[in-house]
Amino acid sequence: MTRERWITFGSIAATLGGLSWLAKMAVIIATDGEVNDEGAAAFFYILGAALMMIGSTAVGVLLAGRRPRWTLVVAVALSPIFFIISFSILDGVAKPLVGDRGPAYLQDEAGIVTTAVAWLILGISVLNASRGSDGARSIVPVREPSDAGTVMTP
Repeated sequence: MTRERWITFGSIAATLGGLSWLAKMAVIIATDGEVNDEGAAAFFYILGAALMMIGSTAVGVLLAGRRPRWTLVVAVALSPIFFIISFSILDGVAKPLVGDRGPAYLQDEAGIVTTAVAWLILGISVLNASRGSDGARSIVPVREPSDAGTVMTP
């Protein structure tokens, strides 16, 4: 798989992960907080976390750019840490901002909703940037097989 395809795949995964966590919140709202750690809510939580971790690898590919393959492998392997750190930070900021406002489950879910929206925006932004205005441009310059010595620029 080429780097630009992985960026597309990863950004779609990040977007779907954010949507999964928003679906989790919809289940909790629909049940008025009665179901938050089992059934559909648990499924959407696990699915969203897995998809956002996969999506974080697109960030690793972007950071690796055109560097050697070992750099790409290390960046992709370490990129799920970016998701974990972002969730920890956003959760730590969102919970105190919500405080005691709203339903009882809102403070517990504030970090999840904030992280879901952030990764949804990140996924869509990376996908749009990788496609460019003409729908074909790539963030990572690639070599065409017929032009082995020429590097295409975005």
